[in-house]
Amino acid sequence: MGYVLSKDYWGKGLMSEAVNRVIKFCFEQENYDYLMCSHFVINSQSKRVIEKSGFRFVKENIQITRDGQEHISLYYVLDNPLKKN
Repeated sequence: MGYVLSKDYWGKGLMSEAVNRVIKFCFEQENYDYLMCSHFVINSQSKRVIEKSGFRFVKENIQITRDGQEHISLYYVLDNPLKKN
């Protein structure tokens, strides 16, 4: 899962609402077992959206961008609560 939102709309709860609707669709309509997402460690706004949406931290990794810069990325997973183990 990935997203981008113009700075003009930050802090209004729009991304959290959109992410939660995508999660609901993926689990209820598409019957996915789990969802994964990540963010650069410097992106605290994305971290907050991810955590508020119930994702749990899985691992940290170095990611190299297209322009060759290295960034630490944090990876998360959210299991489908409708699936029984």
